[in-house]
Amino acid sequence: MQSFRKLVHCRTLHSLQLSTRSTIRIGEYNLSITSDYLHQLPRTFLTNESTNSYFHTTAVPFDRKIDKSRVPVLDENDLEESFVRGSGPGGQSVNRTSSACYLKHIPTGFVVKNHETRSLQRNREKARQLMIEKLDQHYNGDMSVAAQMKRLKDEKANKADQKSKKKQLLKQMWREREGID
Repeated sequence: MQSFRKLVHCRTLHSLQLSTRSTIRIGEYNLSITSDYLHQLPRTFLTNESTNSYFHTTAVPFDRKIDKSRVPVLDENDLEESFVRGSGPGGQSVNRTSSACYLKHIPTGFVVKNHETRSLQRNREKARQLMIEKLDQHYNGDMSVAAQMKRLKDEKANKADQKSKKKQLLKQMWREREGID
């Protein structure tokens, strides 16, 4: 089912020439795409004929994607990496091993230390991710990935607040009109 969800949300659905209803057969599944008007987002139903079960979704518009083209690329020559002993819960297995990754970006002087897991390799990968996020925030500021995600989250919260206020106002107007207090 997971691969079908990816199929439903893929970009090719937007490029299909939609009539009012299109059906694509994939193995034992029927993928039905319906749209009342061509400019609307297609609604998609995935049905299994043998079990009569279905999965419904609406395709997501792609114009609100986050721009990741400006994310800096880490150059390993600019990094100074060392491994230090971790601390925290875990007892002897944590306190004895040097699995915490200490990463320093030489040109900017930024330092990241990561010890989320007992695995040295996972800590190295996570430290590099954190360093990329830090450099992205430093170089791109308001256009960094984190800032873009925060903006989208704030927009979504504002829309929800506006919808809630409108609903409350309509309820209040209805109560006044009906004479209910």
